[in-house]
Amino acid sequence: MPWPSAETLLDLLRTIASAAANWWIQSTLLIAAGLVVGTMCRKRGSAVQSVVYRTALAAVLAAPLVTWGLHGVGFSGWSIEMPAAWSLAETSTIAQVVAIDSTRPVDPPANGADVPGSIESFELTSRNVPSNPFDDEARVDPSSTGTPDVASETPAPASSSRAAPDPSAPTPSDGAPVFNIHLFGKVATAASAAWLLVGTALITRIAMAWRRLGRIRRGAAQAEPSVQSACRNLAARLSVAPPPVLRSPYLPSPCLAGLCRPVVLLPETAGEMPVHDVLAHELAHLMRGDCYWNLVRRLASAVLFFQPLMWVLSRRIEATAEEVCDDFVVHLGGDRCNYAYRLCDIAELSLAPFSPAGVGMVSLRSMLARRVTRIMDTSRSLSTRVGGAVLALVISGGLLGAFAAGLVGLSEAASATIAADSDHIENPGTSLEESLITEDQQRSGDDSKVATPTQSVEETPVDDLLVEDRDVSTQPVSYSGRVETPQGEPIAGAKIWLAVTSHDENQEGLLRELGTTDEQGRFEVVLDAVTTQDIRKRQEIRRPFNYYLTQLVATAEGRGLDWMPLDVFEDNPTPSAKRDTLQARIDQSLGDGCFASRTLKLRPESRPVRGRLVDLEGHRLPNVTVLVESLRQPDIPRLLKAFEMSWKREMNEAFSVTSFGPGLLARSELQKLIPPVTTDEKGEFELRGIADDQLVELLFDADRVEARPLNVLGREMETVSLPHIENYPSGAQDVFVGRDFTYAVGPSVPVEGIVTDYDTGKPVAGVLVYVERLFKEGSVNPERLRLDTHHMRAVTDEQGRFRITGMPPGEGHVVEFIPPRSEPYFPAWQDVSLSLKDGEAKRIEIQLKRGIWIEGRVTDKQSGEPFLATVDYMALRKNPHSLDKLGLEQAWVEKRYETDSDGRYRVLGLPGPGVLLVTPQVSGYPLAAGAETIDGYDASGGIIPTTPFPLRLKFSDWRLLNQIDPAADAISSTCDLALDADVSIPGRVVGPDGKPITDLYILGQTDGDEWWRPRHTDYVRATNRFEVYGYDGKGPRQLFFKNQDETLVGQYRLEGDAPEEIVVTLQPSVRVKGRLIENETNLPATRYFLHSETCSLFNEKYPPEKFRIHWLLTDDEGRFEIKGLMAGVAYKMNALNERNSADDRNRFMIDLTAAKPGDVIELGDVTVTDSKGELKN
Repeated sequence: MPWPSAETLLDLLRTIASAAANWWIQSTLLIAAGLVVGTMCRKRGSAVQSVVYRTALAAVLAAPLVTWGLHGVGFSGWSIEMPAAWSLAETSTIAQVVAIDSTRPVDPPANGADVPGSIESFELTSRNVPSNPFDDEARVDPSSTGTPDVASETPAPASSSRAAPDPSAPTPSDGAPVFNIHLFGKVATAASAAWLLVGTALITRIAMAWRRLGRIRRGAAQAEPSVQSACRNLAARLSVAPPPVLRSPYLPSPCLAGLCRPVVLLPETAGEMPVHDVLAHELAHLMRGDCYWNLVRRLASAVLFFQPLMWVLSRRIEATAEEVCDDFVVHLGGDRCNYAYRLCDIAELSLAPFSPAGVGMVSLRSMLARRVTRIMDTSRSLSTRVGGAVLALVISGGLLGAFAAGLVGLSEAASATIAADSDHIENPGTSLEESLITEDQQRSGDDSKVATPTQSVEETPVDDLLVEDRDVSTQPVSYSGRVETPQGEPIAGAKIWLAVTSHDENQEGLLRELGTTDEQGRFEVVLDAVTTQDIRKRQEIRRPFNYYLTQLVATAEGRGLDWMPLDVFEDNPTPSAKRDTLQARIDQSLGDGCFASRTLKLRPESRPVRGRLVDLEGHRLPNVTVLVESLRQPDIPRLLKAFEMSWKREMNEAFSVTSFGPGLLARSELQKLIPPVTTDEKGEFELRGIADDQLVELLFDADRVEARPLNVLGREMETVSLPHIENYPSGAQDVFVGRDFTYAVGPSVPVEGIVTDYDTGKPVAGVLVYVERLFKEGSVNPERLRLDTHHMRAVTDEQGRFRITGMPPGEGHVVEFIPPRSEPYFPAWQDVSLSLKDGEAKRIEIQLKRGIWIEGRVTDKQSGEPFLATVDYMALRKNPHSLDKLGLEQAWVEKRYETDSDGRYRVLGLPGPGVLLVTPQVSGYPLAAGAETIDGYDASGGIIPTTPFPLRLKFSDWRLLNQIDPAADAISSTCDLALDADVSIPGRVVGPDGKPITDLYILGQTDGDEWWRPRHTDYVRATNRFEVYGYDGKGPRQLFFKNQDETLVGQYRLEGDAPEEIVVTLQPSVRVKGRLIENETNLPATRYFLHSETCSLFNEKYPPEKFRIHWLLTDDEGRFEIKGLMAGVAYKMNALNERNSADDRNRFMIDLTAAKPGDVIELGDVTVTDSKGELKN
């Protein structure tokens, strides 16, 4: 078969380029219209937007077909004439072909031009031919004596500037056309080739991704029967055929894959997201046919890769599909907050693999922020389906748009042209390319040299609407620091990890390796904007100290690990009160300068932990899993002193003095950094990664082995036992061993059962089942009470089944059942008694009662602004629908339901009278406002008759109480809650010299605040300005002040009308020293807990005020030094021993009515008191 001619190839490439340009114009019009209409339909919901964007894509794909169809029936529309790709031009007649005899001398011409050895043929188009091309080069000097020998074939001399003609070469005849490629032909050739090559490469990439996904699918295993059953149930609700559910170790997140035979692919591990939510999301994709549209949009993007609007449309189609499926999850019962958090944990902080991202339905990180914002927005309606009228309107618009775009075409000018018209002849110096450009400019009216190429449009990573909300994370954030030994030597090659603790107790957090240290022990890491934003949101929501939930961890071979909060290492931090608080806490716990040094210190691991497990009869225990539950870096001297003196309180001090908040690494992250090990056939194991003098809490997991924690200290030591509960010194013990030990483990009885719905009897999935305590108070052996039991847990499967191991035989164990927050079930608890005679397992059943959702908004009454808060619910005892009336045991989980950023909340309640309890995360609101409006409120004791127990307001921090009474047949209820700060009074504090005093503690800013916050530097005010909140205009309100080092103190009593400003002048404090003596033994009262119960002010008409000074402990000799006391005041003191039991005979008074500011008073031995607490030295 002969090869196609150059003309044929050029025409083909020109046709391809024309089609591409035609399609580009059509797609620009259609996609722009679709994007505008989709944006205008934003308030109609994502389902409507999805239909609009899909219709726009379909119109783009159909437009070329419409164009060809219209052309075929004779229609013509608006068109642009395109330049020709090539042309044929007539040649000029060559007058003569002359060969000069080189043997004859040739004189130069008179005009000085070189005489060629020969004259070669010129093939010139008419526009390039000068008026007389041979005037100079072909003229022979008239003075020459020789005549040209036409027949001569004498070669030209070597010095000739021109090559001799090939006599065998064909010479164009006069008037024969010559083939020329125009500039447009060259451009069309390059563009067409590039389109074909790039498009083919992108389509090949999609095919390879499809092949990889097929491999993953073929290698996946069937999911558990409970997951398959849940999939069938949800598929029935969505009216789709249930697809198989498979698990694969090669996927970090779920996805839907396949066209004809779709499957749901899940990660091999359980993952972060509840199975119900995962399946609901993926089945919604299946119902919508998203796999087909996903493939179509990716193929369209590959073919129209040069169309930037196509990439935008593709991203919009993907985003709206995910948003609609998110709404299906919420519609089918998913909890908004939990689902949003799980998206951050799974979809955001891990990268999706290429294969699912290429051909399956899996959400990528760039749209995460918008999805989370939508999910948390309870003000909008869910958008899952489109009405028939709207669908018909959108499709009609798409058909009309495709028809209109089909009328836009590009006419193809004839390529082969004979250019003989003398009007086209250009000046001799004009090149072919310049001539064509000039022609194009004249034809288009453009005065520029060349046209500007189309600029590529960079794909926007996030929706534009979210940019304005990302004030702290619009840019990546860099962190740096240093890893060194305790002696200050740098550690090279240490690994740096990011550890993010999960908000939910039953969910794992995240652990990601970020990099390693250099030769100087330094590291620098950068977290992208989306990850940073997610971390910031975790810190802002749920708890006031969430900046401890994100840690930077360092590990190195042969050393233990160290960690500090991520914010410590930020390179260019924004100053804030939270950061100042963090710095103060870390420096107070670890030493001055630790925060600023940004240094992690890795202690050496001299030896690994080696243990040997036996049962109570001394038999070896093989195949027992050993797990790390917690890791501490205690104050070793204090801990050893606690071991020596058997002081449990001193042990707690050894832990807390080096702790800077709830910043212990979570068990899920620790068990990845220090993986579990299993005992061998001898019952022995070896665990690495525990540094010298670090304290690790180990758990033992096997079917018949008690899961009692064991504390291992990274040094050699004898076994020590301390009371688990101080009130039961002979009861349960906390055991401490060195890093080489033998430990006898008691037996256990597995507990299994089922959780069902009280009304329907159907199983309830996703319920957290855990051991709340062992040997509860009131049981046969209450002294054996243990509270460190939450590690014994399980989660019910789709059939409501669970199994817990590790519980010892005995009576009075408490098991709690906490349903997911998204489900309207009340938590419950049940007593469980176990015996070795129970067989393979003890079987129990529990029923959970459904409630109704109570929704509303929490705002400030004066400003109307929302704020973060928790909302709790308790039924009043008189409520006929309360759970105790049904004989059910309700577990109380405080502060479980929180508001979103707009103040909206949803809390589980009951029909009938109940109480909503609001705790804001901002200060300034009085305690227990509204309590007097609650039925049955006892003002004398501050008690409200609620169930499952009476509500005592004395020790609570609820700021608003609101009674509600939903109807008996209500399925939901609404109640907006407004907190009122009442009158706020400004104030300022000055010292004895009248100058402002900063770094203050203030007691009494809100009504009912009785306690200083020991060691809580976050309660220190950095300014001398303050406000008193919620003053009722009557009083009295007693205020106390002291500076951080307790050298200056002051007080202010507020009564009657509120002043415009409060001015408080501090005075030097009084220090009191003494030694407390036990009356019964006449020995020093060591490690007694001292605090003030009340204080009497200088004016006797005032009753004693409840006033808690900064508490302290007596030392080993019973001595104490109390700072921050005020001259003129009498303090009633109380002393508590190690068992936290008060001894009336050890109450005493510190009477400073005659003292002067700045005095230091030595009490001596406090030996004898009477029942009134009067001091006798």
